[in-house]
Amino acid sequence: MVLMLTNLDMDVLRTLLTAVETGSFTKAAKLIGRSQSAVSLQIDKLERQVGRPIFQTRRARNGDGGLKLTETGQTVLDYARRILELNDEAMAMARGIGAEGRVRLGIAQDLAETWLPVALARFARTHPGTLVEATVGRGKALIEALDNGALDIALVFSVPGEASERPDCHWRTALPIVWIGPPGWRVQDEQAIPLVMFEPPCLFRNAAQVAIEEAGLTSRVVFQSPSLAGLWSAVAAGLGITIRTPILIPSGLTRLRPKSSGLPLLPNVEFVMHMTAASNCPGASNIAEVLVDTLDTSVRSAAM
Repeated sequence: MVLMLTNLDMDVLRTLLTAVETGSFTKAAKLIGRSQSAVSLQIDKLERQVGRPIFQTRRARNGDGGLKLTETGQTVLDYARRILELNDEAMAMARGIGAEGRVRLGIAQDLAETWLPVALARFARTHPGTLVEATVGRGKALIEALDNGALDIALVFSVPGEASERPDCHWRTALPIVWIGPPGWRVQDEQAIPLVMFEPPCLFRNAAQVAIEEAGLTSRVVFQSPSLAGLWSAVAAGLGITIRTPILIPSGLTRLRPKSSGLPLLPNVEFVMHMTAASNCPGASNIAEVLVDTLDTSVRSAAM
């Protein structure tokens, strides 16, 4: 007797994972380039395959009430992560066979402690013959290193539109800039807004000061640091507030909404990958592909 097993659809599993990570079918649909109804149909298909509900309520399924998994849904999600990771590693390994050499990567501090180790570990498993040397720093210094031939790839923040002027712009996406501070913080009448900022030059610092001035408010820099860790420590200590992207907000701090805090609206920033064409290492294009694949969903989810 032959036991007939159902094969789970890889695209459907990606849709499930994206829906859970973004928190709604609507956002997932935007990320994967489908309609909301198509995403719903994919989840219906998955539920038919496993024979049980994936999400707890129909309202959550519609994408407006938050997505809460059933016990079956959580089990399927856990396996989906493993299946997709193995699939992606197999594809990266097949494409990376024979790639050797050294890739010099520069990256902004915001991702260095969270996303970067995961991405590098994934690349190391699929491209064991390629050595990656990572440098963490600020955008201006990383771009200068790229221009001087000291880096092959640089992941930096940029003023919108600026990166497109460079021929080495390999990938970019827009992200919001947000105010970050202790929960409940709000502007006090006639008091200068206390800012915790990087030392100049810094596009985030410029954006904050321009927004405050245009709103008719005043500010003062109460603490400046060359490191992101220094910023977070100062904000956590209650010295002031800062601005970054929502990619990383430390525990104990929160995104301050302009409507409730009295703070002005902020512009977007671009997160950009520059890759020099002068690199002779075949691993440079391979790691760029892994970086973009790893970044794309997480960064765009943060932008929503």
